[in-house]
Amino acid sequence: MPTLKQIKAEAKRLTVENVARIAGDVVQLRLEIQKLDNARKRKKADADKYYSEKSARPVADLKYKFALVKAWAGLNKSRFRDPRSWPFARAVIGWRIGNPEVKPRAKSTFAQVVAGLKRRAWAYRYLRFQEPELDKEVILNERETLTDTQLEQMGIRIVQRDNFYIDPPKEKAEQPQKDSAAA
Repeated sequence: MPTLKQIKAEAKRLTVENVARIAGDVVQLRLEIQKLDNARKRKKADADKYYSEKSARPVADLKYKFALVKAWAGLNKSRFRDPRSWPFARAVIGWRIGNPEVKPRAKSTFAQVVAGLKRRAWAYRYLRFQEPELDKEVILNERETLTDTQLEQMGIRIVQRDNFYIDPPKEKAEQPQKDSAAA
């Protein structure tokens, strides 16, 4: 690409006819680029539609089968050994502890929790002060030191859920293998 100085020097030599021709070229190039861009967008939309349609059945099967195995595991939780997993030939299923979350107590909102915390001097450390809001991160970091009474006064509870998973067995996860059609 020429420098601005070179472009200005060349522009000084242009005639009106040259400018008209070059301006027409600019219009043609823009139209060509737009046409190519539209074609790219159509092809992308066609590809998106094709793969969306092609993956719809496997996605539905995956959701159904995951839900089915999760429901079975929920009904048979007592049969799981430590570490709360069950290895099979083609999969390991089990329960992982999720990240702790701060939730308002029943029939309470975070706005109500924040209003209550504003009235307690000891609870200011759990507020952020742009517009005061609950600092869940501090609460989660200090959850071991907070008493049930403090949590109740704040109007919150700390919950931690088990998240169901299905993973490949460790040896298969370490060495990816192609599935054969017969498998």
